[in-house]
Amino acid sequence: MADNNDGNILAPFTYIWAIENCPTLLSPFPILSPLFIIDGYRKTHWCLGIAESDNHIQCFVQRQDDSGPKFINHSSEISLLDTEGCPLITDTVQWSFKKGGSHKKSTFALIRDVFNLRRDKFLSNDTLTFRFRCFSIQQAIIRINMCCARTRLDIQRRSFHWTIRDFDSLGVGEHVSRSLVVTENKCLFLTLQLTEEGNVKMRMAPNFAVRFNLRISVLETTGRFRTAIICRCKMQDLQHIHLMSKADLEANRELILPAGILTLRYEFILGIGIAHEEIESYRFAP
Repeated sequence: MADNNDGNILAPFTYIWAIENCPTLLSPFPILSPLFIIDGYRKTHWCLGIAESDNHIQCFVQRQDDSGPKFINHSSEISLLDTEGCPLITDTVQWSFKKGGSHKKSTFALIRDVFNLRRDKFLSNDTLTFRFRCFSIQQAIIRINMCCARTRLDIQRRSFHWTIRDFDSLGVGEHVSRSLVVTENKCLFLTLQLTEEGNVKMRMAPNFAVRFNLRISVLETTGRFRTAIICRCKMQDLQHIHLMSKADLEANRELILPAGILTLRYEFILGIGIAHEEIESYRFAP
């Protein structure tokens, strides 16, 4: 990670990539930009990409398996721009790209820095903007070109209530289950079970790849939410979450377990993938 002090130096080719509907990094797959062509590399196609890597945003440049030369040497940079279009974080790329090859920076930016600590500087209307600039062109520079592209993420917000009757009669090892339909043909299967230690454990199993932020609250008889847990999950397999102890429920029976009935509220922000992508414009069409 580095600050860029040469943000105004002209480059022969510049690619601006806006990622919309990105309140946090929730896509279950790497997010790839629309393909672009760089002046001077007419038979080659490229894209940028980001993914999560150990609490960092991983950023990479990827060449497609195209009809261009076997190897292409790149001198370029990738920047994450602030809300006014100035680079806040920049990484330089000096790499020889073979067909289908890529170059990545696994620690390009801290997720907490981008989406929490300096959120107001990085995100405008939940949009992240990256800039790729290529300085090494394999032919004489006859023009300064720029391409603008846009990707819109598929972020779903859902909330559910689950009323569990006769919860206080649930024995050790017994469970109750229900299915939550997130989108068409996409479900999360929830199971609550009482363990031998007297804890209430929740198991979640999806039938699709998903990342999500989840807030689970116990609903009191007054209508007030008593938050039990807030978590961020990456799920392609089973996941277990300790929800609460049954002793905590019993201690507040009148408020949260009236007549043995437990009511939970689930609030999801789910990342499904990419909803839309397009090249918006070239200054000079390739």
